[in-house]
Amino acid sequence: MAKRNLGIVSKILSDVQAPASEEPKSEEAIKKDTSEEKKEATKNRKLKGFYLTMENEVRLKELQMMYLKKGIRVSESELINRALEDFYFKHKNG
Repeated sequence: MAKRNLGIVSKILSDVQAPASEEPKSEEAIKKDTSEEKKEATKNRKLKGFYLTMENEVRLKELQMMYLKKGIRVSESELINRALEDFYFKHKNG
């Protein structure tokens, strides 16, 4: 009888699963989550001492394309230097 009741309980529990947020996490799962976050953080490309997010890389490529349409070839480094100079002079005169 006890085996039968245990089988019924385990069947009910297997049918009803807790949402992912309520399930307890093991230490290995927590370590895996943090290592994935670190990997995601390192996906940013470093250029001239700055880490570029994916959005900023897209903006940088769009600026390069804009200049290419005008017939001006500009490297990523030049664009970043121009942006830094512009930022510096705006805040210096601010």
